[in-house]
Parts: sequence; C-alpha cells; structure tokens
Amino acid sequence: MFKKLGQHFLINKSAINKIVSALNLQPNETIIEIGPGKGALTFPLIKECEKIGCKIIAVEKDPTLAERFKVQGSRKNFEVIEGDILKILKTIPSTYNLTPYTYKLIGNIPYYITGKLLRLIGEL
Repeated sequence: MFKKLGQHFLINKSAINKIVSALNLQPNETIIEIGPGKGALTFPLIKECEKIGCKIIAVEKDPTLAERFKVQGSRKNFEVIEGDILKILKTIPSTYNLTPYTYKLIGNIPYYITGKLLRLIGEL
C-alpha cells in the first residue's frame, strides 16, 4: 500500500535502539528525520527528545503517512512537514533558524533519491 514511493519500513527494534543511541542526542538540538514512514524510529526519538529537550522535524512526502502524524496531536518537540525533502531541504535550516552543528539528519531513505539527497546535504 505505502511502497509506491520506494519506501522500505524499518521494523527491527534492536536496529532502532542502536540508531537512537548512535545519534547521541543533546539538549536544544534538532533532528531532521527524512521519511518518518510509520514512525518506527520517530516515536522512540520523540520519547528520547522529551527527556532531554531536543526537537524533531519530520519530513514526509506521502500525504497518507504525513496525515497519520498530524492526527496524533501536537507535541512541543515534534513537527511533521508534508513535502519532498529534495525540494525543501535547503530551506529547513533557515526556516527554523538552525545553524551548523545544531541539527542532525536521519532517515531510512528510498534508494532512488540517495544520490541527489547526498549532493544536497553536501551543499548545506
């Protein structure tokens, strides 16, 4: 149903815990999650950020998946943006007043956008 955009959903809880741990989350930093999908990584990140005071901005291209997060209700440390990361990535730091080293990028991204996305990240 949701794989029309090349999505492959992360479900391994051990891998999710390792990713969250490897992020070494810090107070007042922002995590930009590319393609939160069904939230397997997003919800543990929200929980961890609530403890330490960081924020998550999730960018989801699939309107159905983005809507799932919007109906969850608002949280002070989480925001979902419905959009194409390839089109909006460069605008996110200035829109949210983020400077280098105050945010981290994470995502389980579809293979077909990897090359272009890495080039865009290199330009940030």
